[in-house]
Amino acid sequence: MKALITIIISLFTAVSCLSQHIEPVKGDNVIYIYTDSGANYNYNAFGKHLVTNGYIIESSNREFLSLSTANKTSKGAYEHQLIVSFIDSTIIIRARGNLLLLGSTIYHPNFSTVDWEYYPSRSHIMNTHYQAFIPVLRSFSESLLFNNI
Repeated sequence: MKALITIIISLFTAVSCLSQHIEPVKGDNVIYIYTDSGANYNYNAFGKHLVTNGYIIESSNREFLSLSTANKTSKGAYEHQLIVSFIDSTIIIRARGNLLLLGSTIYHPNFSTVDWEYYPSRSHIMNTHYQAFIPVLRSFSESLLFNNI
């Protein structure tokens, strides 16, 4: 079963490589980092990098080589979370961020957490999340690739 899951994820990753690009475009929701190291090394190194940069590891699964962070403040009351998988020499990062819902007031804010997507507008909250986590990713590797899955 574990081998089947690994094969499916590897095929999915191989197909998605065809449309990756170095600059994010509207709607991109996955970030890839390719390294010269294996998955186990990347799992340890990237996890330590996140902790060094103020993230708290909320869950970690060494068997499936995945981890997720606790919510981290993007700006003000807005928070984001990173969900990371490690396959061979590839680090796959997805993010989640909260949005203020319509009808919220300053005294009763109502947030919803959604999957992050890149939006080029500086005023869009998804860009606020992006601006919060991208420096941490770039400090691990300048070579990031983006994709919409």
